[in-house]
Amino acid sequence: MRWPRSLEEVQFTVVEGPCITAAASGEPVYLTDWDPGARRWSLFASALRERCPDIAAVHAFPLWAGDGVLGSLDMASTAPKHGSWHISRMVVTKIFGTI
Repeated sequence: MRWPRSLEEVQFTVVEGPCITAAASGEPVYLTDWDPGARRWSLFASALRERCPDIAAVHAFPLWAGDGVLGSLDMASTAPKHGSWHISRMVVTKIFGTI
Protein backbone atom coordinates (compact mmCIF):
# COMPACT_ATOMS: atom_id res chain seq x y z
CA MET A 1 0.00 0.00 0.00
CA ARG A 2 1.53 3.28 -1.11
CA TRP A 3 -1.17 5.61 0.17
CA PRO A 4 0.63 7.15 3.14
CA ARG A 5 3.72 7.96 1.16
CA SER A 6 1.78 9.21 -1.87
CA LEU A 7 -0.54 11.31 0.29
CA GLU A 8 2.39 13.06 1.96
CA GLU A 9 4.43 13.41 -1.23
CA VAL A 10 1.53 15.07 -3.03
CA GLN A 11 0.84 17.54 -0.20
CA PHE A 12 4.45 18.55 0.22
CA THR A 13 5.05 18.78 -3.53
CA VAL A 14 2.07 21.03 -4.27
CA VAL A 15 2.23 22.73 -0.82
CA GLU A 16 -1.50 22.39 -0.17
CA GLY A 17 -3.95 19.84 1.16
CA PRO A 18 -5.85 18.79 4.28
CA CYS A 19 -2.78 18.01 6.41
CA ILE A 20 -1.13 21.35 5.67
CA THR A 21 -4.40 23.18 6.35
CA ALA A 22 -4.94 21.33 9.64
CA ALA A 23 -1.42 22.20 10.82
CA ALA A 24 -1.83 25.85 9.83
CA SER A 25 -5.34 26.33 11.23
CA GLY A 26 -5.18 24.10 14.31
CA GLU A 27 -8.55 22.63 13.31
CA PRO A 28 -9.45 19.15 12.00
CA VAL A 29 -10.03 19.00 8.25
CA TYR A 30 -12.33 16.47 6.60
CA LEU A 31 -12.19 15.90 2.86
CA THR A 32 -15.13 13.61 2.06
CA ASP A 33 -16.44 15.23 -1.08
CA TRP A 34 -13.96 15.65 -3.93
CA ASP A 35 -15.85 18.45 -5.69
CA PRO A 36 -15.41 21.06 -2.92
CA GLY A 37 -12.00 19.56 -2.19
CA ALA A 38 -10.93 20.18 -5.77
CA ARG A 39 -12.02 23.80 -5.45
CA ARG A 40 -10.20 24.28 -2.15
CA TRP A 41 -7.02 22.38 -3.02
CA SER A 42 -7.05 22.01 -6.80
CA LEU A 43 -3.44 20.89 -7.23
CA PHE A 44 -3.64 18.44 -4.34
CA ALA A 45 -6.97 16.91 -5.42
CA SER A 46 -5.86 16.46 -9.01
CA ALA A 47 -2.48 14.92 -8.14
CA LEU A 48 -3.87 12.60 -5.44
CA ARG A 49 -6.75 11.36 -7.61
CA GLU A 50 -4.22 10.55 -10.33
CA ARG A 51 -1.85 8.67 -8.00
CA CYS A 52 -4.42 7.06 -5.67
CA PRO A 53 -7.83 6.94 -7.37
CA ASP A 54 -9.28 4.58 -4.75
CA ILE A 55 -8.89 7.10 -1.89
CA ALA A 56 -12.39 8.40 -1.16
CA ALA A 57 -11.69 10.53 1.92
CA VAL A 58 -8.82 12.23 3.73
CA HIS A 59 -9.02 13.40 7.33
CA ALA A 60 -6.33 15.55 8.91
CA PHE A 61 -5.93 16.34 12.60
CA PRO A 62 -3.64 18.95 14.18
CA LEU A 63 -1.19 17.66 16.77
CA TRP A 64 -1.11 20.08 19.68
CA ALA A 65 1.62 20.50 22.28
CA GLY A 66 0.65 23.06 24.88
CA ASP A 67 -0.46 26.19 23.08
CA GLY A 68 1.08 25.33 19.71
CA VAL A 69 0.55 22.95 16.83
CA LEU A 70 3.53 20.69 16.15
CA GLY A 71 2.15 19.38 12.88
CA SER A 72 -0.71 17.20 11.80
CA LEU A 73 -1.70 13.61 11.19
CA ASP A 74 -3.73 12.57 8.19
CA MET A 75 -5.66 9.42 7.47
CA ALA A 76 -6.92 8.20 4.10
CA SER A 77 -9.92 5.97 3.56
CA THR A 78 -11.70 4.15 0.77
CA ALA A 79 -14.98 4.77 2.62
CA PRO A 80 -16.67 7.79 1.06
CA LYS A 81 -18.73 10.53 2.62
CA HIS A 82 -20.16 10.48 6.11
CA GLY A 83 -19.00 8.21 8.87
CA SER A 84 -15.39 7.71 7.83
CA TRP A 85 -14.47 11.02 9.56
CA HIS A 86 -16.10 9.76 12.76
CA ILE A 87 -13.97 6.60 12.77
CA SER A 88 -10.80 8.60 12.04
CA ARG A 89 -11.60 11.04 14.84
CA MET A 90 -12.15 8.17 17.31
CA VAL A 91 -8.82 6.58 16.36
CA VAL A 92 -6.89 9.83 16.76
CA THR A 93 -8.62 10.61 20.06
CA LYS A 94 -7.74 7.13 21.39
CA ILE A 95 -4.09 7.53 20.40
CA PHE A 96 -3.51 11.15 21.39
CA GLY A 97 -6.23 11.70 24.00
CA THR A 98 -7.70 14.78 22.36
CA ILE A 99 -7.69 16.71 19.14
